[in-house]
Amino acid sequence: MIEYQLSTRAPFSTSSLPSLEYEKVSSQSCDTKLHAALEGDSEHFVGTRSMTILRKMEQVKILRVKCKKYAVLTVTSVLLLLVVVYTSFHISNNINIQSPYVPRRTDVNVLTTWLAPVIWEGTYDYEILNEQFKKGNHSIGLIIFAIKKYTRFLKDFLATAELYFMQGHRVHYYIFTDRPQDIPNIALKENRFLHVIRSKPYKRWQDILFQRMKNIETQTAKQFYKEVDYLVSTDIDMKFNDHVGVEVLGNLAATIHLGFYGKHRTIFSYERRQISEAYIPWNEGDFYYSSAFYAGTVKEIYLLAKVCAEGIEKDKKKGIEAIWHEESHFNKYLLYHKPTKVLSPEYTWDNNFGTPSYLKKKRFIAVPKNHNEIRN
Repeated sequence: MIEYQLSTRAPFSTSSLPSLEYEKVSSQSCDTKLHAALEGDSEHFVGTRSMTILRKMEQVKILRVKCKKYAVLTVTSVLLLLVVVYTSFHISNNINIQSPYVPRRTDVNVLTTWLAPVIWEGTYDYEILNEQFKKGNHSIGLIIFAIKKYTRFLKDFLATAELYFMQGHRVHYYIFTDRPQDIPNIALKENRFLHVIRSKPYKRWQDILFQRMKNIETQTAKQFYKEVDYLVSTDIDMKFNDHVGVEVLGNLAATIHLGFYGKHRTIFSYERRQISEAYIPWNEGDFYYSSAFYAGTVKEIYLLAKVCAEGIEKDKKKGIEAIWHEESHFNKYLLYHKPTKVLSPEYTWDNNFGTPSYLKKKRFIAVPKNHNEIRN
């Protein structure tokens, strides 16, 4: 699991220095004790007025040694702190630290309230990200569901993925389908592999959507964890239109739905019925995420799919279905398990929405289709 960090060192903190306060003895307290010793104050020294002068002088000598010791120790502590602060300041101002994320865009939001980067064209240096990623020798799995008539989108999907998806990296295509004979014969590049996974063709298209999460959960535990480090799940009725690389990878990355970008959360089409496991209150929510493109480590995708599948099953027993099927449960999960990266609408665009000024790239786009014809 890789997280792009500028340094593995913890940030400087004075709390990391060794404790120098063996005893809290100020110069004033030393003077008080010296005076008490000479005067025979019984509150500071055990004894009576019958103490000999020799005993009192011995106490005075010990206190003087202690006071000198603490004075030297205090000065040393201050000097040490000044040296560390100066060194840290000097280093931070003279070393050119290369960060892969460069917030050069001012026309869009580039950081969430929980400090996760929002990935747009012009907000990262891909060369730095790519070099960091290559050091880990990681593999990526791309999950797609081609059930029934949706197999017709496989040819364009795979052909464009070979052009734009994770170029130069090891990729496994995981195709869930009930029609393996319809999978096109696409010539794959080096270190690109295709796996066919049999999936049940449910009669209702809604059930096909609901079953996605359970299939991902099951197959991750059975196969994916052995072969890849990261998983990317996408819709099949789309195609790659520009570069999509390691900038989308992290612990958990989710894409802002293009239809709700810039909208207030009260507009989001969350599940609002409290009886549903996907329920989100009106006063909660960060973004409305699209389930057409998300990514993460094998572990995080497994946990996401497992929780969503359990929520779907609980709703089923109650006799209800969330308003936007698995996507409603997906959004509920992300509300309480914040993604470590948020992907801009560049990663799930539909040309029916035109080309707004903030959109510099259309990386993954919807294919025109007749939904009713395909689903039925």
